[in-house]
Amino acid sequence: MIGLASRKAVVEALRLLAGERVKFVLIGETIFDLLLGRQEVGDYVEIYALRPDPIMEEEKYYEIADRLGWGIGQTWLGTPLLEARIGDERIEIAVLGNHFEFSVPDKMLSDARKERVDGLRLQMIPPEAYLVLKAAYLQESELRELKQLGGKIGVSPRKIAEYLESLPMDIRRVAHRKLLEAGFRISV
Repeated sequence: MIGLASRKAVVEALRLLAGERVKFVLIGETIFDLLLGRQEVGDYVEIYALRPDPIMEEEKYYEIADRLGWGIGQTWLGTPLLEARIGDERIEIAVLGNHFEFSVPDKMLSDARKERVDGLRLQMIPPEAYLVLKAAYLQESELRELKQLGGKIGVSPRKIAEYLESLPMDIRRVAHRKLLEAGFRISV
């Protein structure tokens, strides 16, 4: 987490983005913040863009940023990073899609559930899917914190194992090892 923003500002930024006809699924740690009802949430939001495609239609995100008066940069993958300004708050929205260095398995996206958050219907991958993605692409030290969060909202070891199975074998092995080292008791 880079910093904090109000829940209200993050939801408003996502509402504005949805109003620009961007169809997306929340895939980042913001899922935990919103499900736990936190009023202060991370100011770095990761979305998986279903449309427009952040790689093939990148210019549309520049147009959206221009219309909304937002800044734009690039994520670590080279996809758009929207810099939303809501009042005096700044929220970064990483617009991700399947890329040669990062992908979200179809199973995780098809299991995305709709949650009403402050009047906005948001699609988000299940917390178990997020934990698997985190293990696949980031450091195990961060997973220990997430294990505590998972306990607060009740993650299922069986679901974690299912999402692990949806990863390519080489990534699955790494993610499984990291999850075990972080204290998750799962078998695949």
